[in-house]
Amino acid sequence: FKQKTAYEIGVRLVGSEMCIRDRDYQGIEVNASYGSTSKHDGVEQKVGFTTGFGDLNADRYNVLLAVDYFRRTPILRKNREISKSVDFRRLGGSDGRSVFAPEGNLLDADFEFTGATVLPCPPEKLNDICRYDFNSSLLTAYNGADRLSTMLLGSFKVSERITAYSEIMYAKTNDHFDAHPVPDIFSTSTGQPYTGRFMQGGPRMTDRDSDMAHLAFSLEGNTDLFDWKAGYNFGQSTVLNKDSNYYNRTLWDEAIAAGTFDATSFSNPDAVVSALKVSPRREGNSIVKNLTGQISGEAFQLPAGRLGYAVGISFLQERLTDYPDVLSQQGLVVGSIQQAAVAAKRNAKSVFAELSIPILKNLEGQVAVRHDKYPAESKTSPKVALKLQALPQLAFRASYAESFRPPSLKQLYGATEQGAITITDDDECRALGRAVGCTVPAFRVEGSNTELKAEKGKTYNLGVIFEPTSWLNGSLDYFMIKKKDDINTPTTLQALQAGRTGFDPNSGILLVFRNLSNISDVETSGIDLDLKASFKSDLVGKFSVRNSTTYYFNAKQRNAPGEPLLDYIDTYGSGGGPQPQWRNLLNITSEIGSWTTSLLLRSTASFYDIDQSPVPDGTRRVKSHHEVDLTGSYKGFKGFEISYGVKNLLDRDPPFSNTNASNNDYSQQGFPELYSSRGRFFYAGIGYKFR
Repeated sequence: FKQKTAYEIGVRLVGSEMCIRDRDYQGIEVNASYGSTSKHDGVEQKVGFTTGFGDLNADRYNVLLAVDYFRRTPILRKNREISKSVDFRRLGGSDGRSVFAPEGNLLDADFEFTGATVLPCPPEKLNDICRYDFNSSLLTAYNGADRLSTMLLGSFKVSERITAYSEIMYAKTNDHFDAHPVPDIFSTSTGQPYTGRFMQGGPRMTDRDSDMAHLAFSLEGNTDLFDWKAGYNFGQSTVLNKDSNYYNRTLWDEAIAAGTFDATSFSNPDAVVSALKVSPRREGNSIVKNLTGQISGEAFQLPAGRLGYAVGISFLQERLTDYPDVLSQQGLVVGSIQQAAVAAKRNAKSVFAELSIPILKNLEGQVAVRHDKYPAESKTSPKVALKLQALPQLAFRASYAESFRPPSLKQLYGATEQGAITITDDDECRALGRAVGCTVPAFRVEGSNTELKAEKGKTYNLGVIFEPTSWLNGSLDYFMIKKKDDINTPTTLQALQAGRTGFDPNSGILLVFRNLSNISDVETSGIDLDLKASFKSDLVGKFSVRNSTTYYFNAKQRNAPGEPLLDYIDTYGSGGGPQPQWRNLLNITSEIGSWTTSLLLRSTASFYDIDQSPVPDGTRRVKSHHEVDLTGSYKGFKGFEISYGVKNLLDRDPPFSNTNASNNDYSQQGFPELYSSRGRFFYAGIGYKFR
């Protein structure tokens, strides 16, 4: 699911720049890499160190330590042609600039724009009303990153039949985010309201410090009858947000009412502005504990082989705390939204059993069942699968599985955020009870929802695996996925149609509540085709061609109970992102001596530039898109590996989408979220192994 929250807490596996390494690794390995776009931004730097010692068989132990550091500089929207301005009329699109302009757009008693401004509006910013271009300055197209990850693995052979394992992982991330100066509904000296933005106060800034730790301990062993595993996992994530250039609502309103502060001015006394400012802080902590046990083995002999089995149990405990400062809890921070303190926890239990059944010599079956019990919901999820080896070169497979995913504590109780939007879409105007062509200032509210239910799904697969010759192999699979109560962020239109609106008690502005919801049922089907051909010759060495294609038959969604399933395939989708009919990846690789070279071609189909179904006649299409990557490595020096490459070799820009450009539900960078505007990216790295 997609969730646009400015404040994030949750446990995830740390060490994202690290790979899972050999449990019996010995030696020392160092590596470093550097990459940059052709426009000299989005610079990525990586350094890593790994060491391991001890032979698990000879010494009865092994220890591995790995440390990785990653840093990336941001890419600003203004530095890419397609996203440099949210006024997309230059590309045949619409003007998406904000109505919260520093010059102040005057409103009447019904919060309709009068067309007049508090200060004169420069001609280049005027389009019916005064506009503010939020893409032309500080917003990022590609976020920066600063991340340190460490991992310590230990293995110890307790006896010939029992081995102990441990993992300690830690990651620290420092992030800085800029948002535009505070937008709000202000009042003139005569009491007339206007939409404005206080530029003198500077951009809202957030510095986020994140610490994530993961500890795991397990024992694995075997007896004459079965194998067994037992483990304990502990994960913790702590996030501290430190904000600046926000304001005390009480002092803010008093200053405006008293006339000691003018939101349209750049020359308010610094002492007055400083006295209004506050620096909100927010600290969140998430803890996950998991205890697991499993036994597996072979039960008895069947005519076609021995019956395999596995049974297991899991106990899960989750805790979430979230403490905004007192002013934020009171809803008295201008530029933010009221945030409640949270202290939540829950326990869950799961059991599973699985059988591997040799039905015939060439026919194998699998039957599995899992039961999950959470405080609010429980479900038993079955799975059945068959594999038929019809010929040595031909096999068929089929499976059916059910799934169950409760909402996370973060989705239930995490943070919410608020952002300025402008309602101009005809359907949104109708849902709001306004005339077509309306322009309504509003704030969207997104984030958690305590009323969420679990997602439930069913997956069907039917496939064939083939290898007609020694140099060609492949697979073809049909899939159908049905999901009920899909958790997602509703679009502005969906929220308006459901009546999820309100008014800010301080400014009186319209609020559109787009908190996470079980907004839809989803049904997707299609085929995956994977083909690989391999050759050897003196001219090209080892040469392989692999092509992977996914073709979707449909992407249906029910947007409200009682409504029909609508097919959004070949469109921009409906809140869940674009749904092109097909995607393709072609990989051509050559290995000659110490050199390995790969050429990758990524292709995506065109689709209608609209997030509606059915599609109206005459709707424009977002063009198909193709990107080429060229990568390589050289291992001709003992212990060294040199890697290099160019991503997006031809420097292809993403195709324009007016749905993205004009709709507050999306990024408003002018292209679908499937793509990136990073452009051509060069990188090179070197690694050395001491053995």
